Amino acid sequence: MSIVDSVLHKIFGTPHERKVKQLRPVIAKIHEARKALEALDDAALAAKSAEFREKLKNGATLDDIKVEAFAVCQEACDRRLGIFNIFKPEFNFDFSKLGELQQYTDAAKAAELAAGKNEWEVYMPAAVYAKVRELYPDSVKPFRMMPFDVQMIGGLVLHEGAIAEMATGEGKTLAAALPVYLNGLSGHGVHVVTVNDYLAGRDAKQKNAASATTAT
Repeated sequence: MSIVDSVLHKIFGTPHERKVKQLRPVIAKIHEARKALEALDDAALAAKSAEFREKLKNGATLDDIKVEAFAVCQEACDRRLGIFNIFKPEFNFDFSKLGELQQYTDAAKAAELAAGKNEWEVYMPAAVYAKVRELYPDSVKPFRMMPFDVQMIGGLVLHEGAIAEMATGEGKTLAAALPVYLNGLSGHGVHVVTVNDYLAGRDAKQKNAASATTAT
């Protein structure tokens, strides 16, 4: 690298750093939009997808709704991939920590599952999610799964049709979920391609298991 290039990099940053800086305001808007979603129960959050499709039908573009759509996906990830783990016996969650809200949770979910509903069809009030977030304020597994900024940046880059290189452990799978949801709203198919044999095998098994559950 020449002296001139070195000086320019110090002043303007690398192309990667400039891209991240460009996306920071978008990330801030996503965080702001997601905060407004916390008060919605699951049914109202799910209804956002129909709202987005209607906007697209009326002429909006994916870029017009990307902030709101990423916010919805971010909120859904935290609820269903993180907070919903309180219902998995292997994590030994103490439901007495929920106080009065305990009536909405383990017993209610068990009854709905026994009635034939799939886990993603079981809706919980917003107060349950708020209480678990109060107990576990950091996005740390198993009870929280809020996509971090680096994952949202990766998702935004993928949405733009570019390549997002992420280090091991930075959450590539969760990053991909964000643009997949956004682009899926268009009604066109979305393909997720990975050269990682482990991820391909794991997700294929999960898909087959989900299909079997639905069929039964």
